[in-house]
Amino acid sequence: MTTEDALKILGLTQEELELLPVEKRAEVVRRAYLRAIRRSSPERDAVEFQRVRSAFEVLSAGTEAATPRWNPRPPRASGATRSGQSPGPHRSPHDEALRGWIGRHHALLVEAEETEVALGRPVSRLLAVALRLIDSGASEAGAGLVEVLLERACDEPFGEAADIRVSPVIDAQLMLMVRGELPAARRIGAWSLQWLPMQRALEMLADESERWIFSCELLSLPDEFSAVLRAELAEALLERRPGGLAQVFTAHPFLTDVNLSLLRRWAPLLHELSWRIHEKWQDRYLYATVAVCVLMIVIGLVRSIVEAA
Repeated sequence: MTTEDALKILGLTQEELELLPVEKRAEVVRRAYLRAIRRSSPERDAVEFQRVRSAFEVLSAGTEAATPRWNPRPPRASGATRSGQSPGPHRSPHDEALRGWIGRHHALLVEAEETEVALGRPVSRLLAVALRLIDSGASEAGAGLVEVLLERACDEPFGEAADIRVSPVIDAQLMLMVRGELPAARRIGAWSLQWLPMQRALEMLADESERWIFSCELLSLPDEFSAVLRAELAEALLERRPGGLAQVFTAHPFLTDVNLSLLRRWAPLLHELSWRIHEKWQDRYLYATVAVCVLMIVIGLVRSIVEAA
């Protein structure tokens, strides 16, 4: 495939790429590739999808050049091996991981889901399967599927797994925390921390930045932190209730000095929110106490006047 063909497939022109700084070209090519694969997924048109992949490889090779000239290198011949063996069918280790996952959790899947997992796509559907499993109580199976997908996305940041959205990943972490599956939630959190920088974290987070930060802080809290309070905070984030975190912190019986100390050390933003609510309720308690005292004094004075009369 020539450079001109590759540019045409991805909807780019050589002139506009040459006007860009060298360090920006790879990002423009990547964005064009992601737009193209959304129109030509392998399920609908495998031939067109392969053309898009080939075009991306041709143009990606050109973006690695350090000079301003647009001088892409030709892609390697498909099927070639390092040791010079004859070309053969390529099987991704991530496909093997998905098949292994099916073998362990076959009984939890319906036929349609089993087929989709075996194909390894679409990723959005696989994440939905993982969330359904976690919601139905199969937390370990759902968390394992999310881990496989995130590992694949880390190894192939521009591949088919690049279409992962951050919202279901956050939902998976929160659902696991609600169910008390903290180790599984932390494993997903560790993978997502590797994956997000590869996908331009600020762009990926968009409107989810607050939920993401609070979710990370909940994961960072040690095991000594109240499991009940952690689960209720995670549930408020999961349900996106307006002011949900503040409602949980309001006069919560597990908001003890020990838990406040852990929040201050490991989750500063949550601690700030909890402390504001805590102080507000302390003020209300003080006002209520003063009001009761004043009322008692007034009642005592009235009683004294009545008795004197």
